[in-house]
Amino acid sequence: SPGNKNIDPEKGRTYTLGMLVEPNNNIYFSADYVGFFIKDEFSLRPTQDIVDDYFAKRATGDNVVNTEPTNHYITSVTRPYTNIGWSSQYLIKLESGIKWSLGAVKFDYKADSVRTLSNKSLRADGTVKQYNGLEGSPRWRWNNALTSIFGDWAWTLSSMTIAKQEPDPENGETYADYYFNDQVDEFTQYSTSVAWTYSDNGSVTLGVNNLAD
Repeated sequence: SPGNKNIDPEKGRTYTLGMLVEPNNNIYFSADYVGFFIKDEFSLRPTQDIVDDYFAKRATGDNVVNTEPTNHYITSVTRPYTNIGWSSQYLIKLESGIKWSLGAVKFDYKADSVRTLSNKSLRADGTVKQYNGLEGSPRWRWNNALTSIFGDWAWTLSSMTIAKQEPDPENGETYADYYFNDQVDEFTQYSTSVAWTYSDNGSVTLGVNNLAD
């Protein structure tokens, strides 16, 4: 990708406000509010975003879509590093955990969840777009993991749940005839693993992701 001598340095701010409750070594709960704001953000814009803007007749900034002169098929996309505006994301993160024993077996349960409040950016054409809830940017995620430990062996069963994601209405209108535009429904993926600790410095883990697939 070509360079760009005219880009300005990025400037960012981060906001964090949190709390931790830990009544003993076996129980904890934490909550954090996190905000990110980046000004004069520079990056290579995703090729698909540039193509989307091109077909929708929106400005592509310093990015150039090269086409075949006869049929106007896209042959390449020139993407220099450019200041693409600003982006911001604000979210709440929750974590908790508890440990207990049942005879010789120890149990360790952990859960965490992220709720995105806003995820938007200034685009090359000067408009601000909110991505929260659209495909690729779910509003929330929730992870759980339960580990049972017996001697040198540990078995973990985990789940990952991701919120429903709506289709991008801009892409739906642009590619009305051939763009896959169905929503991504809420789904949960289950995984499991078994670990054997054979020494103080080593262990072996065997796992399977997405058990239901």
